[in-house]
Amino acid sequence: MYKIEKINTKTVFSLINVQKNPSPSPVLSKESQNRLSKEINSMSIFVKESFNEENTHLKFVIQGTGLYENGLYQLDVQFSKDYPYLPMKIRFDTKILHPNIDPNTGDIGLNILNQEWSPALTCEKALLSIQSFLNSPNFEYIFAPVAACEFNQDKEKFYAVAKEWVTKYADKRREIDRLMKAGMNENEAIKKLIRCGELNNIRK
Repeated sequence: MYKIEKINTKTVFSLINVQKNPSPSPVLSKESQNRLSKEINSMSIFVKESFNEENTHLKFVIQGTGLYENGLYQLDVQFSKDYPYLPMKIRFDTKILHPNIDPNTGDIGLNILNQEWSPALTCEKALLSIQSFLNSPNFEYIFAPVAACEFNQDKEKFYAVAKEWVTKYADKRREIDRLMKAGMNENEAIKKLIRCGELNNIRK
């Protein structure tokens, strides 16, 4: 497990503003901008760096649990001008084998990111839901049919391949240890991996 900092939670995220080829920022209303800024600033469990003025296109890193333990997963999060009345768009940048996540695009099949979204929900709640459903697939929203089929018909094979993907694409313990030996703390090391694109192996 990656112990990023001592806090009263097992859920830890690393956050960084998009720096490479940023997309044009949507024009948010003052109400939406205030809401978004308040949300981002209140995420006390997040490690933050280099916010742009709009906070509309961000990268988050969530820590895998259970089957995906030892994996760090980068998420691309984009807010539209209609937020919070429409949900943010979230996609995985890091490859992961999961029935609800498209391995080629990183798109996520999660109900609260679609028809069950409510303005009462927040980005933080969405990220927590994503982390929670990693070990509890929802077969009403299949985004990876082959993975879903293997999960239902041969769980042992599914688990073996999923763990192989964790090791191949998401386990960055060796790189983090190397950077820490060079003088970085763990947070700085993870942010360095984000900047270098080490956690982005779906879309370059």
